[in-house]
Amino acid sequence: MLMDVGSKIFSSVMNERAFKLLDKSGTNFQFGGMPELGCRDGLFALKTMLNPRQNHNLPSHVAFVDLVKAYDTANHNILLDILKRYGTPLRFVAAVARTYQDLIVVLKIEKEVVELSQTVGVRQGDNMAPVLFLFLMSAFAETLEVAWKEAGIDVCTVRSVTGTRLTAGNGKIRGHSPKEYLAHDLTAVEIFQCLYVDDGAFIFSSRDNLIQGISLIHNHFARLGLKMHIGCKTTPSKTECVFFPPPRFFSSMLPPDLIQETDESDDTLNHDINEALTKTKQQQEETMKQRRAREELLYDNLEETAPIPVSDGQVTFCRHFKYLGSYVSFCLCDNYDIDKRIAAASQAMGALKTMWDCPHLELWSKYLLFRSTPMNILQWGCETYKLEVFLHRSIRRILHVSITRVKEERIQNEHVRRMFYDISRVGNMIAARQMDFIGKIVCAPPIAQRNRC
Repeated sequence: MLMDVGSKIFSSVMNERAFKLLDKSGTNFQFGGMPELGCRDGLFALKTMLNPRQNHNLPSHVAFVDLVKAYDTANHNILLDILKRYGTPLRFVAAVARTYQDLIVVLKIEKEVVELSQTVGVRQGDNMAPVLFLFLMSAFAETLEVAWKEAGIDVCTVRSVTGTRLTAGNGKIRGHSPKEYLAHDLTAVEIFQCLYVDDGAFIFSSRDNLIQGISLIHNHFARLGLKMHIGCKTTPSKTECVFFPPPRFFSSMLPPDLIQETDESDDTLNHDINEALTKTKQQQEETMKQRRAREELLYDNLEETAPIPVSDGQVTFCRHFKYLGSYVSFCLCDNYDIDKRIAAASQAMGALKTMWDCPHLELWSKYLLFRSTPMNILQWGCETYKLEVFLHRSIRRILHVSITRVKEERIQNEHVRRMFYDISRVGNMIAARQMDFIGKIVCAPPIAQRNRC
């Protein structure tokens, strides 16, 4: 679909006005396509919800919902009706209706040209298309809250406090008792879902609520002309669920053969401790990997992770789900995501091999390219010493400094970083991003004023 320059200018003006209305009256849980909100806000909200529940020994179930061709199936009549219900001026609605009147899609296959009438879906290449779809998702979210409470499904909540009541007087945060946590002066925020455009994460406190909620979400999307992607016998489900067990959930669930294997591993480890009187970091990691492998095997066979029938299909469970660019693991650890992130950054380094080896490209350009691509991929929600290893290995690769030269000349990592325009350590880069995000949260207006979770 082609748009002339005049249409794009008109669409840009309409888009800016629509965003102002959506920001004032839209849902509290939309993090995609909104100004000053993005992936890190959505991930922060989701993990801030899940980690305290696990710390309080509570299980959580999350349904990560995916829609089938969401942008291409938006109903025009429903969309216009939603704009009116949000208080959009009638002239604005009429202008949107005009842009969607008598739409023709031209399909070209070699010499064949076919013209099709477009009756559903937002316009491709239109600046206003994303915000119009956000109106549709906002209407879904707000009406879902009503249906959620009518169905009697438990709502997960978080509580916040202001002032110094939970501090020890010296600026340090201290623990709190259940009585303090349930105090009336704490602000309770209900979390129904975390939305990123059409990708949604819906949090439930039990499997029974999850089963009931999945069917409710499926039917509610259907009311708005949207279809949730569920699996069938021949097609896997793109909508998947993750069960987040409480701590020590697997302690008493090891099968006899795994218990025997664990005892043997412990005996071997104790023998090594008695001989060496120490544990290396490598041994600790290997022990953690063995434990995680046993937990993953048990996780796949739990009653809590059995497929859930929905309509004429089903929704399955997974151990690690990629949400907003980062993997969310059932154990709420970042090890799996870190390994995937390092692998992706390594692939980016390999894809740019020609750039690193080019003698005509100045080092400063290589530095900027390295910061913009491999390092951005690497730092997406990760922090560990493994990232430092990747950083220095990649810099040596760009500078053509072999590991043999490093050993012979005893080149330290600090010197390598200075050679590459004094690039910061990964820990400092992550800290800078964290401080930037914290500053954004601190400078934001209070919840009571902005009505945002």
